[in-house]
Amino acid sequence: GVDASPHTLERALIRDAISQIRPYLKQMNIPHRECGSLVCRWQEEDDDDSQPQPQSHDDSLQQVLAESHDAGDTHARLLPLAADVQQLEPNLAPCQGAVHIPGEIVVDPWLYSISLA
Repeated sequence: GVDASPHTLERALIRDAISQIRPYLKQMNIPHRECGSLVCRWQEEDDDDSQPQPQSHDDSLQQVLAESHDAGDTHARLLPLAADVQQLEPNLAPCQGAVHIPGEIVVDPWLYSISLA
């Protein structure tokens, strides 16, 4: 839902679906995994590698965090340093910071679709 524009029908439907999906998955015995997600800020090719950019000056992650909170993901949090991200997800390619959204889940799309038939 982070990429859905604020105050739109899409955002409202996503928020509504989030409140309903976990009970439905449990009721229908559909496997799922609560894994969270990371919205990362990657190094731009034009960025100077020798000059680390402090995340306090990077509005893009702050905007993602604000939009996540607005969408109802109140547990989303800013991971401003590459080391913070690496500690959470050590196999991820280095990034310049991220927003961690712990409420995200992964669902088997086939079983979910079949359950709706």
